[in-house]
Order: sequence, then C-alpha cells, then structure tokens
Amino acid sequence: MKTFKTITFSLMFILLFSCSSDDDNGPDIPENQPPGKATLTSPANNATGTAISDVELQWQQATDPDGDAVSYDIYLDGNNPPTTTVASGLNTTSHIHEDTLDHSMPYYWTVTTKDGNGGESQSDVFSFTTRDKASEEKLEGFWVGEYGNGTNPPNAEYAFLFRLDGTVDVYTGIDTTSASKAEGTYTVDGSIVSTTYTYIVANDTYSTEASVNVAYDHMEGTWGNDENTTGGGTFYLDKQQE
Repeated sequence: MKTFKTITFSLMFILLFSCSSDDDNGPDIPENQPPGKATLTSPANNATGTAISDVELQWQQATDPDGDAVSYDIYLDGNNPPTTTVASGLNTTSHIHEDTLDHSMPYYWTVTTKDGNGGESQSDVFSFTTRDKASEEKLEGFWVGEYGNGTNPPNAEYAFLFRLDGTVDVYTGIDTTSASKAEGTYTVDGSIVSTTYTYIVANDTYSTEASVNVAYDHMEGTWGNDENTTGGGTFYLDKQQE
C-alpha cells in the first residue's frame, strides 16, 4: 500500500511539473511573414523615349500578411539588377528621380518592400531607355572651321557658337576675344542646318546652309549674302570637345 501511494504521488508531481513548465513558456508567437512584393507600373517595362530628368517611378501598394505597415527602398542605375539606392524608407507608391540621366541609355529599377520586422520582398526589375538628344542639343556648342570666297577652297578661320535657344554667334576667327562677331539665329531640319546672322559693327548680313553628319561633329555647306545661302563660297565646321 505504501508503495502504491509513493508511485501515485510521484506521477502527480511529474504531471504538475510538466504543466508548470509549459505555462512558463507562454503562448506561441507567430513567425513574421514577409510582405508581398510591389508591382511596378510606370515607366512601363522596356519603355523608350523616357525623359532624362524628373522621371516618376510608380508602383502598386504592397500588402503585408501580418498587417504590418510597409516602406519602400528604390534602386536605379544602368546595371541589371540595379544596386544603387536612390530613395529609401518611402511610404508612398511613387518617387520622382530628379538627377539627370544620360541620353539614349538603358536603365533598370526595382523596389524593395520592408515590413519593419526584418521581412522584405523584391519586386521584378523593369527597364527603360532614355530619349535621344534633340537636334538642338546635339548641335549646341562651339564649332570651328574655315570658309572660302567664291570658288576658292575654305582657308579663312570661321567659328560658330550654337545655343539651345536657337541663337548663334559667328566669328571670323577662332579667337572670340578679338574676331569680328555676328549674332543671329539657326534652324535644324533633319540633317540641314541653316543660319542667318548680322555682324555687330559692319551690319552686314549673311546666311548659310550646311549638312551635318550623323555624329553631329562635322558639317559642310555654302554661304551667301543677306538671306541667300549660296553665292558667297563654301565652308566647313568641326564641333569642339567640351
């Protein structure tokens, strides 16, 4: 009888200790689940002709299965996948990238969604290609060459300074501090560049018409008096490196 009581007491003690140990562990805490990935929307994947500045990146709101608030980190550069962080900790679904990008270049972007508890997810990688330079942008800068009178080949120094606003300064020499200066305007139609300019001191007006190459670093054409683009002679210009 004594033995039976001892065994019974021992079993009750073990059971009580086991229950006490379970209570000490507390309730199970659910494991944090990562948020859903953001869905990129704009610029559309493989978009072309994208602006080189103030590019607005947009995506759809990601959801978190635990109901956690989410934030977004944005990556953008010329690598696939991109590794350069351009914004972080955003709580909106868009970002305007103000830095100027290069013309005619492919770029890649992606969005990382974070839930603040160590969970994160990566969106797909989208790409876009920036726009080409406009003709005026390609033409802009200082060009140096020579012009000739009549049937003589070009042999006198000539320089043009093209600006984005459609204006041009023309010099009869490459030393702009001492050469005679003219001011005028220009237009670009395909590969044809036309100018009309008037010298400040002499008040003489001339016009030119030239064909520029695809690289926009060399042009050849003719010049004339007043608004005539022929009759005066020929000329060429080479764009100077900045």
